[in-house]
Amino acid sequence: MNPNEVFQSTLRAVKYGRPVLIVGSPGIGKTTVVKKVAKSLGMDLVITTPAVADPTDAKGLGFPSADGLSAKFLPFGELLQLLNATRPTLWFIDDLGQATEAVQASLMPYILARRCGEHVLPDCVVIVAATNGRGHKANVRGILEPVKSRFHKIVQMEASYPIWREEFAIPMEVPVEIIAYLDYAEKATAGKSCFNDFVPSADIVNSAIPRTWANAGDLINDFRLDGGDENELFTVGSVLYHDVCGAIGFEQGAKLWQFNSLKSSLPDINVILSKPRDALVPKDLNALFLVINTVAVKATEKNLANVIEYGRMVAEKGYGEFQAVMMKDVFLRHPELKHTNEYVRFMTSKDGDVFNGMSLAA
Repeated sequence: MNPNEVFQSTLRAVKYGRPVLIVGSPGIGKTTVVKKVAKSLGMDLVITTPAVADPTDAKGLGFPSADGLSAKFLPFGELLQLLNATRPTLWFIDDLGQATEAVQASLMPYILARRCGEHVLPDCVVIVAATNGRGHKANVRGILEPVKSRFHKIVQMEASYPIWREEFAIPMEVPVEIIAYLDYAEKATAGKSCFNDFVPSADIVNSAIPRTWANAGDLINDFRLDGGDENELFTVGSVLYHDVCGAIGFEQGAKLWQFNSLKSSLPDINVILSKPRDALVPKDLNALFLVINTVAVKATEKNLANVIEYGRMVAEKGYGEFQAVMMKDVFLRHPELKHTNEYVRFMTSKDGDVFNGMSLAA
């Protein structure tokens, strides 16, 4: 299932107190989905990582009574917080498959019986866990059979570029160079995604996955905030080039830099925003991906009419789906523009039809 489907499935289960296990490759957004579920239901979120835990973290620490004739397991840390919870609380057990068998066994009673010895989870606490698969080289030892069967369901999650693009990349201001490149690559590679090109390896290198693309975006944004020379975005071997390759791997880093080199041949964005009919529409689709993403970022109430006009020009050249994506991005990036007269005129014209389900990623 894609992240939105996993969200819907998990949301329903949590509403009715059903424990869920989410399985997926590293960095595809499992934790993000769980946080979204907790926020949607107004629940407190407690995250534990059993991979770095001991069995006593779940069972409690043995402590003798004052008379020395008995002992109790005293809860501490997150367990104490969970046992004392009075508000709706989502207990997220992350990286469960990396935990030792002893730690998994210590958690097992809570997942089904909701108690371990004298420790009883309040009814307001619901459990969701996540893990990588055994084939992901993430030190996953596997999960004990009785632990697996205590979850009401095991949900397999797959990465989705369209969802990541709309719900994460644009709101989090991932640089247009990365979004434009991934737009192009997702369309051009016909199913061989470079967005989630996870390659399990014992070598100390990164793969291009949703998490590392976001990291690469942070590096480029930091570089710009520092006033870096934009030429580094086109220069193979520059410090920024090596930084980004360190995030997504050298194969995708080199392809991204090759794609970025198109920027020197793009039509003048300022002309597009001021006199769109004097501007060119690139025939090269790679360049067009860069143009529509850049224009969408720079849209304002003042230039919105010109942005819409350039979108018409793009459609007139036979690239209606590019017009659709550009205009959707404009209003996704700048929702305040939906309150303008230009937006109303656009939506009530035939151009408004571009919102009817058209997508480059479809």
